[in-house]
Amino acid sequence: MRVWSWLLILSCTALAQEEAPQPKSTSRAEVTLQDGVATHAFWDFRFRADGLVLDTLPPPPGRVFSGRDGQGVRIRIDVIESAKHAAEESYAAADLDRWRAEKRSMEDSKELEGPGYQFAFVERAGKGHSRIQGYAWHRRGAQCFRVHAGLEGADGAGHERVRRALAGFEPGEDNGRCMFVLQMARATGFGYDDPRNLFPAAQAYFAGSFGAYIKLDGKLPALTEKLALRVVQDPKGLDDKRQLQVRELLGYAQLEQNKIDAGIATFEQAVKFAGDQGMLEKSRHSPVYNLACAYARGKRTNDAFATLERFFSAVTEKRRSEMIAHAKQDSDLEGLREKPEWEELINKYGKPPPPKEGDGGEAAEEKPPEGHGEE
Repeated sequence: MRVWSWLLILSCTALAQEEAPQPKSTSRAEVTLQDGVATHAFWDFRFRADGLVLDTLPPPPGRVFSGRDGQGVRIRIDVIESAKHAAEESYAAADLDRWRAEKRSMEDSKELEGPGYQFAFVERAGKGHSRIQGYAWHRRGAQCFRVHAGLEGADGAGHERVRRALAGFEPGEDNGRCMFVLQMARATGFGYDDPRNLFPAAQAYFAGSFGAYIKLDGKLPALTEKLALRVVQDPKGLDDKRQLQVRELLGYAQLEQNKIDAGIATFEQAVKFAGDQGMLEKSRHSPVYNLACAYARGKRTNDAFATLERFFSAVTEKRRSEMIAHAKQDSDLEGLREKPEWEELINKYGKPPPPKEGDGGEAAEEKPPEGHGEE
């Protein structure tokens, strides 16, 4: 399969030492509503409301939405954080204890059924004025969404409207997709949408793990693509080496999802970038080999063989020997190995170099190529 041009998993500590922390970005992007349902691009939740505006990456703590639903219920959504991965009940308990300490009137309080942890009560404000207050807590990684639904009055119909408003918040599966961005931001001090956070987070999503302790159930290539594409479009703060790495990572994620044409275009851009920056030799021409794999996946046989020819003719003898062995087992190139051009290519570049005079003709012990291998 594809090969890595360099070791891709970066150190959080090394990134944190590069520059002084920058203020966290609070850039926002509007979410297009369809049939009254807004979908958050990063967190995978839906909320039925009008004019919803939410961050497309994990938002900093604070309010991310304030408005009303279609029934006139006041809705507020806040993001709160914990130093550790607290349960939803822990977030709820902390809020309830604080409200009791503030002497808020909390009559007829009760837990509600629904996703997350939900709680409602009637709050009296004097002169017969009352308000139904409903809250729901939905934990995602190290953050928690606190949804507040409030309605004037305290009749039975009002309680049902508040309950339905809280039910309008439909969190997606808690698959840890926010976790790595949050961990990187905490380690480096950079903003959630800073490329120096998004790139190593994207690597972790593609690997399905972050260090030795945080594991996912598998790779998340779609999220890897989302973050890597964002970095490619705005790579501020990354050196040329990492800009090439993120282009290759984007191509890997696209091919993993069988987005063959997109993967081909990405690796073509990676090869061009490496050539323009004079990095092909330093990268040991890995982008060229990866492009050949993409062509092969896309049934572009002539382009694949021409690109392999370019690769094998450009690398050192040692590298060529290593990669011939790799290519013979590469699943991406399986379709090429059935073609007559394959034997011609291997015969041309796969022959061992003649022994140097005085070396006894013994081949040196081969070592596995550093920094790459089957994915």
